[in-house]
Amino acid sequence: MNLLNQRYLLCGLLIFFCCTQELAAQRKHSKTSRFTSYKGLLMAGYQGWHNTPDDGAGRGWYHYQSRGKFEPGSTNVDLWPDVSEQPKVYATAFKHADGSPAYLTSAHDASTIQTHFRWMKEYGIDGVFMQRFVAEIRGRSGRHHFNTVLGNALKYAEECGRAISVMYDLSGCRDSVDVPVLINDWKNLVDSMKVTARGDRQSYLYHNGKPLVVLWGVGFNDNRKYTLKDVAKMIDFLKNDPVYGGCSVMLGVPTYWREFGNDTQKDPYLHEVIKRADIVHPWTIGRYSDDKTYERYAAVQKDDIAWCKTNGLDYVGVVFPGFSWHNMNPRAPSNQIPRDRGRFFWKQISSAVRNQAGMLYVAMFDEIDEGTAIFKISKNPPVGASTFVTFEDDIPSDYYLYLSGYAGKMLRKQVPFTSVPPPPPKKNKHIPCFVRKVSYLSFMKKNETKERSLEPTKSELEILQVLWETGPSTVRQVNDELLKQKDVNYTTTLKLMQIMAEKGILLRDESQMKHIYSVAEEEQQTKSQLLDRFVDTLYKGSASKLVMQLLGNRKTSAQELDEIREILKKLG
Repeated sequence: MNLLNQRYLLCGLLIFFCCTQELAAQRKHSKTSRFTSYKGLLMAGYQGWHNTPDDGAGRGWYHYQSRGKFEPGSTNVDLWPDVSEQPKVYATAFKHADGSPAYLTSAHDASTIQTHFRWMKEYGIDGVFMQRFVAEIRGRSGRHHFNTVLGNALKYAEECGRAISVMYDLSGCRDSVDVPVLINDWKNLVDSMKVTARGDRQSYLYHNGKPLVVLWGVGFNDNRKYTLKDVAKMIDFLKNDPVYGGCSVMLGVPTYWREFGNDTQKDPYLHEVIKRADIVHPWTIGRYSDDKTYERYAAVQKDDIAWCKTNGLDYVGVVFPGFSWHNMNPRAPSNQIPRDRGRFFWKQISSAVRNQAGMLYVAMFDEIDEGTAIFKISKNPPVGASTFVTFEDDIPSDYYLYLSGYAGKMLRKQVPFTSVPPPPPKKNKHIPCFVRKVSYLSFMKKNETKERSLEPTKSELEILQVLWETGPSTVRQVNDELLKQKDVNYTTTLKLMQIMAEKGILLRDESQMKHIYSVAEEEQQTKSQLLDRFVDTLYKGSASKLVMQLLGNRKTSAQELDEIREILKKLG
């Protein structure tokens, strides 16, 4: 290449670099997030569409009612939520067996959303996709409600350290006229709610380095009015718009999308549209109902994942705990797809992990209309003209929250793989101090002593760090990693890990010849507890004194100072 051509090439590269930098600078999203990828996460769908007449939304008993009424014999829901932990509830016309009124919550209330995100944190569910129905947000009432729900969800996702992403449901869209509705709505969310612009430690879910947005309802053959070309326009906007684009896109497609099966449009253009996205999300709810019918689908899933790998796409496995929509559709039987003590749910989860699905989507967190909800369900629902599904007598109301959290750990190899659902954990029964004839002060001192004994030592923290990075491991594997940092004896490591298991810091799987150890608590949770204790002990609970000490002792980079300012802005 001669000198003149080299100069032309160099100028071209400089122009390209400047243009791309200018486009990147114009976009309104933060550069990154605390959740940089969907890979390794278990997320759930979040409907957030139930209202009550007195919640301020003006939507009545929305999504609870059937044919305009909400009373015994007329409702849309097959599961009755457990509202015992909810701060704000509303009396209904339904009665329990003892004649007392039954209560419900509204998704419009901040306290409802706060409780749900607290459960996600407590049970280890990584986050949720906030459903946003295009057919609803084109109207003022629906837009107001779902903006309220999303605003509260953004707040409590950050507070509870959970991931959050927007999922547009295209069901009910009108031809191409609703393409601008979606585009303008995304612009509004970015501009007014700052959904993706809350700093580089925000909770919005990123994938492939970009904010993840979902378009659900692509390629179904149920006579939808919008077309694949309409979807292609939406994808192009989300990916390429110079200000609001730069997003990753996940597409919700039919179960048999790859082979153009009985739920799919027979149009080869569907595959072209799918290849423009980043993640494929097949909707499988109701496509199988027991082990036999699921095994047929598991083979389809395996081939779907292979197709995605060949075409440079990621794949998310969709799982659901059971299904029932008898109150909505009286001809359908109640408890149509039984949960079977969690076995049906776990069969899908374990198969998806075995098939190497790198991400999981649980349908749904709060879907009581179709009986797929994983949140806490009442063991004492109303009686009378409407029938409500309950779990088995010895299955607790929070079992599916527990299973979902455990599934996320299994996906990340933080706990050993198991093809059978883990049993419900035993609840610790609190024994009041007066029963044991112990003074309150001595009772608290005993608890404090126990708490201090569970605090990991320096050597134990080194072992935890290895397990956080590598996942469940044998003693030999942990010792080999420690040897890369310092001289350590195998028997010392073995003894330490046995003690940690006795203290409850580690879990030990003894089902194999070589015992497998895993951490009992997530890395962030352990570090948060240690930091709180450290600040309380040395700085009398003052975070500002700790920060001033750190800034005075260590040289702080300009980038770190910018990040600190960003955090302070958010706190202010």
